Amino acid sequence: MKRDMDLIQGLDAGKRQPQRNMAPMLTLAASLVLAGCATQPVADSKAERVTAPAFGRSDAADTVIVITHDSGFSNGGSNAHILIDGRDAIRLRPSQQVRLYVSAGEHLVAVAQNDDNVQSAAETVTRLGSERRFRISAQPGRFDLIPQ
Repeated sequence: MKRDMDLIQGLDAGKRQPQRNMAPMLTLAASLVLAGCATQPVADSKAERVTAPAFGRSDAADTVIVITHDSGFSNGGSNAHILIDGRDAIRLRPSQQVRLYVSAGEHLVAVAQNDDNVQSAAETVTRLGSERRFRISAQPGRFDLIPQ
């Protein structure tokens, strides 16, 4: 009977030992997963420039809103749906940048993951000849619009 108890205790101890050794590995795995989800700012020189026909240059557009989508694979590399004053502007992929030409004045810049899900917005006032910059940072399950 004592031998059976020693055997059972040995099995229990054996079960606990691998769990303790797995903790650092699980911590490392979680860190790698989270690091893989992080996005990084993109330098203007590295960003892929795209155009938004509805917000192209025109006589009425005397100021510019520049939006850059961070690089990375957060949100599965989802496109960020950009809206200006409630109007569709463009869908940006990671590492893309767009220049939106608007009239001077107050504007609402918003970013959504799909058509109905605005996740972040910012009010901005543009002045004649000025340029306002925003960055889209992707977090797991959401986008953040960050004024620059």
